Amino acid sequence: CSSDLLLTAGTLDTKYAALAEEMAQAIPESTVRLIEGAGHAAHLERPDVFHAIVRDFLLGVRGRW
Repeated sequence: CSSDLLLTAGTLDTKYAALAEEMAQAIPESTVRLIEGAGHAAHLERPDVFHAIVRDFLLGVRGRW
């Protein structure tokens, strides 16, 4: 992962999922990861998926240093 910014949102939270996609278009060094089956509290609703996304992102950032 070569991004400097991770944007996450639950797919069921259509407002914030759309905002994440919009922000990613405006910030070239970003990546969006939408969490299927989760709403506004994706980190609580799908903690396993959220943690894996964050872990993979951080490992990618760490690997660049």
